[in-house]
Amino acid sequence: MSKAQHRVDVGRNVVRSGEGTLISAVHDHIVGTDGQTVAVLGFNLQDAPVPDRRYAADFVSVLYKRDVIKLIFGQEKLGVNSIRSLVVIAMHTGDTRNFVTSLATIQNPNFDEIVRQAGIVTIPSLRIIEEEPEQTIALTANFVATAMAGRAACMDFYSASAFAMAEMAKLQKLAVDPVVRIDLSIANLAALRDELIKLIPSFPLDTPGVAA
Repeated sequence: MSKAQHRVDVGRNVVRSGEGTLISAVHDHIVGTDGQTVAVLGFNLQDAPVPDRRYAADFVSVLYKRDVIKLIFGQEKLGVNSIRSLVVIAMHTGDTRNFVTSLATIQNPNFDEIVRQAGIVTIPSLRIIEEEPEQTIALTANFVATAMAGRAACMDFYSASAFAMAEMAKLQKLAVDPVVRIDLSIANLAALRDELIKLIPSFPLDTPGVAA
């Protein structure tokens, strides 16, 4: 007589191999761009590795389509008014909102004070992209870590897969992969921030998410 086979489902308590670096979750409350206090699950990206890929941006642009924000960073050719290359980073609207909110939480000095202290008088206009160059790379990201010093700024982009996000509640940690580091001017970062603030009212309503 054959023995009955019993199936045992073991609950997963680790992320899949190769999902990325685990960073700890922190529960916090932040004030959104609309002035309301929102409970969020945040993550300290200081624990995440620095992206290996680096890109120096001369200009920025933004494209909003189908509930996805595309942050566009570009380099100009020398001597002519044309584009050498582009890096296009797609972020969902909820992740973009969290990024803008994280800039709003900078204090003593705040973001706008940092811009003024850097001597930025005029915020540059976003570049109009009529045609993308052959050297264009498209990436995705969920989180952004930002730093500013003098007139320079740095944006480190990170991505967490749907698998990693699904395990987040159980682990209270999130596995993230470094995507790319963008070096740009504070003036261009301010232009990016200002455009995103204009777009946020048109974003779909999201349930409280995570913030970097």
